[in-house]
Amino acid sequence: TINITEGAPIRVTSLTIMGLDSLRTRWRQAAMQDLPLHQGDPFNRYVMQASADTITRRLRDNGYPTATVFTAFEVDKDARSASVTLDAAPGNRAVIGAIRVVGARRIDTSLVRRLLVARPGRRFSQDELFQSQRNLYESDLFRFASVNIDSAAFQPGVDSVPLLVQVNEGKRRRIRGVLGFATNDCFRGSLGWTSRDFLGGGRILDLTGRTSKVGVG
Repeated sequence: TINITEGAPIRVTSLTIMGLDSLRTRWRQAAMQDLPLHQGDPFNRYVMQASADTITRRLRDNGYPTATVFTAFEVDKDARSASVTLDAAPGNRAVIGAIRVVGARRIDTSLVRRLLVARPGRRFSQDELFQSQRNLYESDLFRFASVNIDSAAFQPGVDSVPLLVQVNEGKRRRIRGVLGFATNDCFRGSLGWTSRDFLGGGRILDLTGRTSKVGVG
């Protein structure tokens, strides 16, 4: 038997968010809206960090690729209170710059670029990098795809962000076969053949045949 007496929690009596004064009013409000930690909540370091990460993600989705949020807190155990400060450093707002594609051999790099949501001249958005990476995977042309900031060419403080797209192409052709048995169909089987990038342009040709009721009657 383990008996626990919680006692009174340490609550957040002060929550200060700094460093967003340079942003437009609507962007500043959007960055601070519905954070995991609120004034009056029980103090929790993980929730505090989650709030900092939330602001960071929102800033990076709205054109600030180097945005960072620092956390600080003071706890008064006797008063059961905590003061939390989130200090944001947005950095400069930027757009997408040059895009470098690495790993495409058989598939034309122009097709890779067309699958990207993030394109030169668009406002930088971390979420669009994730969407671009998802599009590459969903094309079924690549076994691996990564869309990130080109750290070797990126210079913090400039107004454009170069991207590095790394891909590993999947096998051009695939053959698959299945054999099975079922009560109604008896023996059954299927055979499929897939050709990726068929005639170029990212087309996929998929042929499938199936037979069943083998051995019935």
